[in-house]
Amino acid sequence: MHQTTAILAAAFLTLSAGCGTPTEHTDNTRVAEPQPHEWVAIDDVSVRWTAVPGIDLDAPEVLLARAFGESELFYEITGRLESTYEGFAETVPYLLDNGGRTYPRIGTVNNHVFEVRPLPDRFGRPSYLVAYCTDESETAVPTGDAWKTSSYALSHPRVLAITRTGWNVPAPQVNTAVRTSHPSWNVFEGWEIRLGTSVGNDFFALSKPEDRALNDYCILDHPPSNGGFARDQPLETPPVAQPSVPGWPQRVEGP
Repeated sequence: MHQTTAILAAAFLTLSAGCGTPTEHTDNTRVAEPQPHEWVAIDDVSVRWTAVPGIDLDAPEVLLARAFGESELFYEITGRLESTYEGFAETVPYLLDNGGRTYPRIGTVNNHVFEVRPLPDRFGRPSYLVAYCTDESETAVPTGDAWKTSSYALSHPRVLAITRTGWNVPAPQVNTAVRTSHPSWNVFEGWEIRLGTSVGNDFFALSKPEDRALNDYCILDHPPSNGGFARDQPLETPPVAQPSVPGWPQRVEGP
């Protein structure tokens, strides 16, 4: 965790120093040049994805859900936008504060995609419901100089509505034979995300039996990966972050 903090601090200082570089314009105004997004890795936490049979973890809408889930986790841990993937800050449907409150943890988060289905869209755009469980039973949180098991829910659902806003522009093609630890392109570009927890959403409601079943799946049908998990228990040593699975495919350049 100390290594991660140092890396993040150094990256933040580097980005801060680079911001505000003026560019001359003919109208005599001075405008700061936009800075490229530089992702800062978090070495002591990883995300492993699985799915029910028939769901492709490399399908465009699922890649977007994965990018959202990982970016949201990394932002919660660090409070820094540099830890999120390119495009997350512009796409996420809630306000972000760079340097906001953090919820540090270490170890491996196991996410399980269990539902992907088309959603109706009044404009005829490709739209999908994607639901996944988030299992943090293999993570730990710091308590001063020690560690304890996470106090987060054993396995809670995240339900997203994912819509292709650039519906006439095909999603990028990917090479699944080449994998990296993070996406090499802006996965969020051309997509819109809505949350099932948003007030007034029109695609998910616990009052509907089929949606209640989605909510209950993670609790009843997807046991935690750490079978002996108990909340807020002291640990002699923190868990080790396992390699991320399945990793990120490489974008294929060209039309």
